[in-house]
Amino acid sequence: MHAVSKQRGVTLIEVLITLFVLAIGLLGMAGLQATALRATADSGNVGTATRLAYDMVDRVRLDVDPTIVNTFVTASASNQTASNSSACYGTSGCTGNARATAEVAEWQRLLAAGLPAGQGNVCRGTVAAGCTGTATDPVIVLITWQARDMQNQAANNGVITQRIVAVVG
Repeated sequence: MHAVSKQRGVTLIEVLITLFVLAIGLLGMAGLQATALRATADSGNVGTATRLAYDMVDRVRLDVDPTIVNTFVTASASNQTASNSSACYGTSGCTGNARATAEVAEWQRLLAAGLPAGQGNVCRGTVAAGCTGTATDPVIVLITWQARDMQNQAANNGVITQRIVAVVG
């Protein structure tokens, strides 16, 4: 009688199961990579917003005249991105309220260019309440922009509004 030979190699079903398990693993890694890229972009936006918030905080701190500080507040209440601030950077320059308005316009253009749906406001209020203060409240810088909602993709088309608040003081 012939001795029964031992099986060598793998069967087709074993190969198919291995490929299936490998495909599931690769799909999981691809999803993880996509999530990591979104989180990286969102953290970059937080860094940009923080830098721009403190940029405006420093601009307001440089002006000790209360009327000019109030110009920052009133100028940022309306969208200044379309106003022409180039006159302030010419040979004649500008001072006081005109310079404050030009700085707000430049800052709002930087927000619009650097953040998705980026908007900013210099106002009086508190960190918790936002721009709801009176003339005696501290000056704050409030920046908002659109970000992906990583927790709830179904709500609001997966978009939430992020904000950074910095106190001038």
